[in-house]
Amino acid sequence: DVPNDYPTFPSSYALDLINAPAAWDITHGDPNIYVAISDQNYQVTNVDLADEIVYYDASNNSSITHGTAVAITAAGATNNGAGMASIGYDTKLALYQMNYNDVLAASYAGARVINMSWTSGCVDSEYTQDIIDEAYNNGTFLVAAAGNGSTCSGPGTHVYPASCNHVFSVTSVGSSNNHERIIGNPSTTHQHNNRVDLSAPGYNLVLSPAQGWFIIGSGTSYATPMVTGTVGLMLAVNSNLTNMDIETILKTSSFHVDDVNPNYAGLIGAGRLDAAAAVEMALNFSNCDLSLETSENQTVYYGYEPTECTSISALASGGNEPYSYSWESASESFSGEEITVCPEASQIYIVTVIDASGCEAIDEVSVCVINVECQTGNSGNMK
Repeated sequence: DVPNDYPTFPSSYALDLINAPAAWDITHGDPNIYVAISDQNYQVTNVDLADEIVYYDASNNSSITHGTAVAITAAGATNNGAGMASIGYDTKLALYQMNYNDVLAASYAGARVINMSWTSGCVDSEYTQDIIDEAYNNGTFLVAAAGNGSTCSGPGTHVYPASCNHVFSVTSVGSSNNHERIIGNPSTTHQHNNRVDLSAPGYNLVLSPAQGWFIIGSGTSYATPMVTGTVGLMLAVNSNLTNMDIETILKTSSFHVDDVNPNYAGLIGAGRLDAAAAVEMALNFSNCDLSLETSENQTVYYGYEPTECTSISALASGGNEPYSYSWESASESFSGEEITVCPEASQIYIVTVIDASGCEAIDEVSVCVINVECQTGNSGNMK
C-alpha cells in the first residue's frame, strides 16, 4: 500500500527501511485509536496535523517546531495529497505538554502509548521512577528517546526518562542499519547502553517542523515516534495487547543489526524496528492463558426421587479478572458462576467465560433427565 504523499523526497528512506508499506497492507490504523505525544508545542493548523488531533492543550505556548516534527513522524495525516506520509497513517494524535504531569494526565485520560522525545536528567531519580511506574501500571506503554550521543556527556551514558524501568528506550540507525551516522566515525553515534530496547531510523530523516517546511535532520527524538506510531498500528489489530505483549512483539519481530554494528552489540537494543513484522505478530498474538473448570455432568429425576433441579458451576482461572460467565442451552440462557437449572428434558449447557482482556474459554455440562413413574399396588410394592 503506497499512499499518495509517499515518499516525500527521494532521500526518504525511513518508512521503507521499517517496511511501512507492508504494515499498511495489514492495517491503516484505527481512527478510534490515538497515540499521545508529550512535547514542546505543535502547529495544530498544519495540513498533516489539523484533522488528526483528538486532544490539544491550547494553553501550551512553547516553541512549535520540535513537537510538530515528532507528531507528524508518529501519526501525521497520510494519503491526503499533501505534506508527508507517516507510519501511523490513520492513527489519531493527542498532544500534551512536555512534563511529567502531562504524562500522567495522558495516561489517566486513557492513552495506551505515550511518546517522550525529551530528557529530564542524567541521574536516576526515585521521583521520576515513581511517576513512570504509575503510568505504566495504569496500562500505558511509554516510549522515550535514548539520547543523541552528546546527551549527558557521552553516548554510553544513561538518559532519563528513557533509562527508567518500564520505559521503552529507542536509539538511532541509518539507511544501512548503521549505528554510526558516518560509518567508521564512532563520534557520530547516538546513545548506546544497556537500557536501550530498540533501534529505529534516526539519522538524516526528512522532517516537517512547520507547514511547507521540510528539512533533513537527525535525532532519537525522531526515531522514537517511528516506534510509537507502529504501536498505534499494533493496537489497531489487537487492542488486547498488554504493555509486556507490546514490548515482546517489538523486540521479537525486530531486524537483527548487531552483526552490522559489532562494536555496539548488546547496546542498541534487540534490533531495528520492523513495522510490518510487528503488526503481523500483533494481529496473530494471543496472551490468553484463560482456563475453565466445570462441574461434573448432572442427573435430575422426576417422580420417585423428586430432584427436579440441580446446580451446575464453572470456575475460571488465569487471564485477567474480572470474569464474565454466560450459559446457554437449547431453550434457556443464564449468567453467573453457578446456576440452578430445572430442565424437563435432557440438556447440554454451554458456558462461556470472558476475562477483562476479552479472552474467551468455553466448556459444557450435560444434565440428564430421568422420569420415574411410581405405582403402588395392594402389596405396597413400588415399581
